[in-house]
Amino acid sequence: LLAVNSTFLAVSWQGVGGCVGVFDANTPNRISSEIPLIRGHDSYVSDVKFSPFRTNLLATGSDDTTIKLWEIPQEGLKEDLTNELQKFTGHSRKVSNVEFNPVCNDIIASAAFDNTVQVWNMVKSEAFCKISFGTPTSLEWNYNGSLVGATTKEKMCYIIDPRANKITITTKAHESPKIQKMCFIDENHFITCGFNKNSMREIKLFDMRKAAEGALEEAVGKIDVDRQSGIMSPFYDDGLKLLYVPGRGEGNIHYY
Repeated sequence: LLAVNSTFLAVSWQGVGGCVGVFDANTPNRISSEIPLIRGHDSYVSDVKFSPFRTNLLATGSDDTTIKLWEIPQEGLKEDLTNELQKFTGHSRKVSNVEFNPVCNDIIASAAFDNTVQVWNMVKSEAFCKISFGTPTSLEWNYNGSLVGATTKEKMCYIIDPRANKITITTKAHESPKIQKMCFIDENHFITCGFNKNSMREIKLFDMRKAAEGALEEAVGKIDVDRQSGIMSPFYDDGLKLLYVPGRGEGNIHYY
């Protein structure tokens, strides 16, 4: 797991439970075995994300059920960092995803294996939205920061309005219980990647305007990809209008 911005690269440090390495993203070099690390979690760090507003603000989610914010020195880590800037403790099982709001610098969302998505006010250090459903497999904000999308192991995709503290749209995106992922592509559409019941990998396009009483019955577009087993993750480039879909463990990337 890694996160990168124009200044730093952060990676969950394998073999050392609860640690994160932070490096200069603009100076490639060989990493020595003795380097300073963020040492603040009691168990594996499951997700790392940089703030879109502050290049030195890093969020980490962990199997120890906590989410922590870290202020990285502008010159990088010169010694172990053990004191977090902020800590959130509202989940009861391991955290799987953390995501900063793309337009509001004081909002962060998290998903965990306690089957909840929570949205936090960083100023007040409290959750103002808590939604319970299945076990989340992906978590994404839309581009204006008004909605959160999540997929679950129970084959469902949910669109959440955090300000109303409710689920606004649900759909059964893919038939297979294998992990599925999603991303928004504009204010009206989102993409899901998953498998059908015959293990064919597929990509679906949904139009949220077609939801009836909060339910989306059908996708407006579908692509059958192949029968490989790698879990696909969608990434949309709004500037180029291209969708990039890498598969886990594969050496190529599909783009549409």
